[in-house]
Amino acid sequence: MSVPVEELTKNDYKVLEYINRFTSVHKNDIEKHLNNSITSLDYVLSKLSKVDYKLNGDVPFPIANSNYIEEEFDRPSPALLYILSDILPAS
Repeated sequence: MSVPVEELTKNDYKVLEYINRFTSVHKNDIEKHLNNSITSLDYVLSKLSKVDYKLNGDVPFPIANSNYIEEEFDRPSPALLYILSDILPAS
């Protein structure tokens, strides 16, 4: 994992718990739900979506399920959505 579980913060858990309620969720909805209480939300989302890589020769390959959340683009709009990675069980 990019971030070991024991290093997750209260803010990380707030974000993960909110995202876990939905199939996918817009960043704006996360901000509204948290009442902008996390001033570094962009950092938290970036940290939780960071993927680990392993080298195969000189070529880096992403390690499946090494991130807590995944980013996906909402089509046709360019909005960024967040979904839980398969590493965490949905409730």
